[in-house]
Amino acid sequence: MPSRWSGNARSVASGARTSSVSPRLWRAIGSSSQWKRSRETACPTERSPPRPDAHVVVGRCLSYGEGITYWPVTDVVKSAAGILQSDVRETVARKLDLFFERLPTADMDELRTIAAALSNVIGIPTTPRGTYEAGEIAQGELHWGIRRAAQLLALDRPTVLVFEDLHWAEPTLIELLEYIAGERTDAPLLVIW
Repeated sequence: MPSRWSGNARSVASGARTSSVSPRLWRAIGSSSQWKRSRETACPTERSPPRPDAHVVVGRCLSYGEGITYWPVTDVVKSAAGILQSDVRETVARKLDLFFERLPTADMDELRTIAAALSNVIGIPTTPRGTYEAGEIAQGELHWGIRRAAQLLALDRPTVLVFEDLHWAEPTLIELLEYIAGERTDAPLLVIW
């Protein structure tokens, strides 16, 4: 992987806003150790250092197991919401609810779908306020809710979503990442995989 970002990636990392562009989807090809060593040095440049408030979240695909299709998305959501592995279900629900309150939208239908999608991915049976059964969501709604949450997070502050070990990914996860990157938005969002 190159040691510097270029073009729109640099603009996203520095917080520059462009008018209605698609989120960038980058495929980093190389050994995992090469990627991990370069990840911290990939963004800073002499001309355009990253904004200190840019939000970088990382999710990793697992090589085996059941129910792991959205595992890296779970990692990303938990990181963005401040959820720890050691948190009990009530704490997870409370932190997820606080995350939803911070999203810059007042559209309650939109928030309900986002809440159902993210609750489903994390494995909470109902949304934090118990308004919607998380298991009762179609794949289209799930993907829309995840994408919209990423966009809203990026509207709040520049966001970089990093997905590692995609060679283990299920095709459904790849479809989701392409779906996220395919939407035109004003949000400074960069997806690296």
